[in-house]
Amino acid sequence: MLVASRSFIIKGIWQYIPQSEYKLPVISVYRNLNQLVFFDKLKKEKQIPFCQPNHVPVIWDAPVEPFKANESEDKAQDMPKYFVQVRAKLKDGLYVVEEMLHDPSIEIPPFIEMPREDAS
Repeated sequence: MLVASRSFIIKGIWQYIPQSEYKLPVISVYRNLNQLVFFDKLKKEKQIPFCQPNHVPVIWDAPVEPFKANESEDKAQDMPKYFVQVRAKLKDGLYVVEEMLHDPSIEIPPFIEMPREDAS
């Protein structure tokens, strides 16, 4: 029986994750703000795991460089982060980008961020 290969739409930040098991750049997918009501109902200890992004390693000849954090403390020297939207297929255990759905953008949509500890 022949099984059709499914494609996935992946939207997120195109970047390298330092000190991770991924050798490839990833698309980091964050939680949408439309899940904020559910997030607010979670107990504090469950909120942080809920906010963790999913990092999807992809093979892609991208038109922009993936974000790589600058080693220095000067964040002004960091390269831009790009929000990308692609369609990818799973091939031999890796996601391979087949098409770019929109041009990469430095405008990153709002997402649920990690709760910060109160400084009081």
